Amino acid sequence: MSFERTLQRTVGADILAFAPPVLQQRIVERASLVKLRLPEELRTDHWYNDWQHAVFVIIFDNLMRTMRAGQLELANRLLDRLTVYLYVHFVCEEEGMTWASDKGHIEAEMLARHQKAHVFFLDVFHRTIQAPYKRGEISPREMFARVEDYYRKILAHIDEFDQITYGRRSGREESVTCAEVAHIGQSGLPLSPNMPGAVPLVARCNPDVAKLLMADKLPIRSGDPMSPLSLIEKACTDGSLRHRVTSVLAA
Repeated sequence: MSFERTLQRTVGADILAFAPPVLQQRIVERASLVKLRLPEELRTDHWYNDWQHAVFVIIFDNLMRTMRAGQLELANRLLDRLTVYLYVHFVCEEEGMTWASDKGHIEAEMLARHQKAHVFFLDVFHRTIQAPYKRGEISPREMFARVEDYYRKILAHIDEFDQITYGRRSGREESVTCAEVAHIGQSGLPLSPNMPGAVPLVARCNPDVAKLLMADKLPIRSGDPMSPLSLIEKACTDGSLRHRVTSVLAA
């Protein structure tokens, strides 16, 4: 399938036709990033999620390169960027899947299983990588090895979970993905670790993780308050990231 056709499928030909020129340019730039950095077998044809997966690959590559070069201060900052990215991506993905489940496109059991996988990944990241490294309990060499292993498992998750839940092996209609992408864009959630609300989102999901971040070293606007959220009212799986976010909102 051609790059142009894939872009039309995942973003929507109508959006490309009627969006302002600046927005069109941003859409094309992000789609080009996916084409350049995300392997074909990991592309789901879900515009936001593929773009976020490409961002993960970029952050990981930069982190590994700085670790190899012994640039530990920069590596520490990139580790924080990776931490924020994981929460932002998983919450956005869960909101999209919850929308799809509410519309009858994803079975509740599959959604719950996917959400549990996210919680597991974040728990492993905090317990075995972020917390011990920040506290000086593991060496840079050991952190490098653990992040590299974690990276491989995340890529396997994309292939084994994402492709089946909403990607190329999900059997869903193109129009469903376009509508889901539109909902995510209107949800008010931060869509990247650089956007306003990204760090507060982490704090809502896990205050212990947020406390270990070097907030003054992260992109300046990422610590700004979150925008008002417009999330699907469908009941959340207990313990899921969406449950943690909505529980804070209700408190």
